[in-house]
Formats: sequence, structure tokens, C-alpha cells
Amino acid sequence: MATIRMSKVRKNELKIMKAVRGKSYVIKAICDAFSEAHKDVKHEPDTKYSYGNYIIDVADGLVASTIYGGAFNVNKRYVYIQTSEAMRYKIGRQYTTSSVTNPVISQADEPVRYKYECNDYVVDGLKGWLAKALTDLTTMDKFNHSVSHDTLTTIENMIAWIELEGQLPTGFQIASKRKYPRFDSEFVVRSKPQRKNSDYSRTTAIGIEYTNELRETVKLMKSALDALSAFNKAATNLSSITSNGHYAERDLASYKSSLDKYKADLESLKVKADGDLDAAIKKDDADRLEINEYLSNVPNSHLLLDGSRGLSVNWSEQTLAYRVKGLQGQIENYTRYVKQKKLAIQRAKSTVPVLDYELNFQKLKEFAMLHDLLVQDGEEE
Repeated sequence: MATIRMSKVRKNELKIMKAVRGKSYVIKAICDAFSEAHKDVKHEPDTKYSYGNYIIDVADGLVASTIYGGAFNVNKRYVYIQTSEAMRYKIGRQYTTSSVTNPVISQADEPVRYKYECNDYVVDGLKGWLAKALTDLTTMDKFNHSVSHDTLTTIENMIAWIELEGQLPTGFQIASKRKYPRFDSEFVVRSKPQRKNSDYSRTTAIGIEYTNELRETVKLMKSALDALSAFNKAATNLSSITSNGHYAERDLASYKSSLDKYKADLESLKVKADGDLDAAIKKDDADRLEINEYLSNVPNSHLLLDGSRGLSVNWSEQTLAYRVKGLQGQIENYTRYVKQKKLAIQRAKSTVPVLDYELNFQKLKEFAMLHDLLVQDGEEE
């Protein structure tokens, strides 16, 4: 039986959903390392003529597009070298062919067969991807929360897939039992590939050999994840404080104006009450009670609308008690709002969040430099 029985707890430990999301990034990183290592490979001339009245020829290099069972799917790239004026293709434009089987490569004028296995490029690919990601983050003109968060998520997902390759049997398969899975428990793990109609999606092992060198690389990625998490937290905090301060400065005058209006309205009621609101409230309640008692004794009230249920009064204004309580509540709320806005402005002027951001940014950059994970100017990425 191919299905590997495991509990929900075990599936959560394996981080299956994150791993599935990270597989494509791992493959791309390894393929990029292969393509970079073979960008100067020379081929025999392979000029072709097409119905479009243009000429193409094989370009230097080999391109890996994906990996199956630990082996690359390798492609050649062709380039337009001559076109007619009417053609929409430009000279120098390139395209990739479908995969080629065991391509012949010229080395020192001797044709040789190329080795397809991916394991020689796993570590270089992962480090190369990590270096590019950290370089992009540490050279941005302005912090981009979306880019930083996506990088964090991608690193975490890539680590999950690589560790999955080391813990499950060679050639394993993961199948989703839901169209849009939300939990690790909604995946099925198999020891070998199978096709079942109940599967919404399937993904198989890349075929990575979990060596000691790869283990050290995963440790490096986890350390990078920690440094990046601290930087992202500090940068997000600074961005939030700065943004809150900006909007607080914009809104403070409006909140102060509203507060002054509510205070003025309450003061106006006090003036009308000769300074004694409690007495005025009692008198207002008594006056309203007197009106209600009078209306309850109106003769032949059954002839009036809704008279059978008693008469209702459309008061010209709410009770004084209700108005006073409402104004006091608004004054309390807007006093708090004004304090919050002033505090937000004060926090935005503080140097503490800035120093925290700069410290964590410097730590991230030093980490990248220490582990040679920064692409220097002039280097090939």
C-alpha cells in the first residue's frame, strides 16, 4: 500500500502545506544554478530557416527548466540572427526549445554527453537564490513590506520542502484531497506516485539527496530567516509608527474641533440651566411626566390614531438627561482620541523605532556579508 499513514500532528510537524508551496522555488533555484554554470557551453551550428522569412541559430548555453526524479529537463536556446523588415521579431530575440534528450556538448573540440543529475547544483542554487533575495532587500531605496513578507514566506516554504525530502521515502508523492486546502491534514502522503480520481492535485519528490552540506545550507537559511524576521518586524513597526504619526497630524485639528464643539454645546446647556444641570434635568423630566399624564386622561382618546394603545408624543427634542449624557460621552471619547493622536505624533518623532530599524538592518546586512550572501556590483546573478 503506497499511502503512508500519519497523524494530523505528524503532518503539522512536516509542514506539508508550506512545503508544497515552496517546491517550485526550490526547483527554480537549482535550475538557475545549472543554467548559470552552463551559460557558456558551445554547440554545433544549428541554423534553421522558417516560413516567416527569418533565420535562427542555436545560442550558447544550456537551460534547465524543471527537475524530474533528480534529473534536469534540459533545453537549448535559439536566437534570431536575421529577419526581414516586415517581421515582428527582432534580431537577438531568444526562445527556448522543448527538452532535448542527452544533448551533445562540444568541449575542447570533443563531443561529450552531459550529466543530468541535479544534486551537484542544489547547494549552489539555494545559496544563489538566498543571496539574490538578501541583496534585493538590503539595496532597496525604501522598505517594501510586501517584498520582505513574501521573501520571508518563501524561505520558510523552501526550508519545509527541503526538509520533507530528507524525511520521506525517495520518490514520495503528496496529494491534495481538497481543491483549496487550508490545513496540513488535508494532504495525503504516499511512498510512490499514484493517480486517483479523488486527488485534486499531486506533487512528487524532486529527488534531492539530503547530504551534510545540504543540512548546513538549511541551517544557514534558518539563520537568514531569523535575521530577516527581526528586520521585517522592526521595519514594519517603524513604517506603522511613521504612518500613524502622519495621519495623526492630519486628523488632530479635526478631532480638536469636534471636542471643542461638544464642550461648547454642553456649556450652552449649563448656561440655559443657570449652572445647575441636575436641577434642570429633574425639571425637564417632571414637565414631560406631566404631559404624559395629561394625555393619558384625554376623553374619547379611542377616536385618535393609536388611541387604544395610548397617545404617543413627538417631542421637539430629546430629554435633557439624554442630551447631557450624549455630550459627556462624546467629550470623553474625543478627549481620548486627541490624546491618542498626540501620542502617535510624539512616537513618530522618537528616534527609538528608527534606531531599532537601523540596528536590525545592519545585522541583516552583516549576516549576508559574513556568509557571502550579497551579490556585489558587477557580479553575475
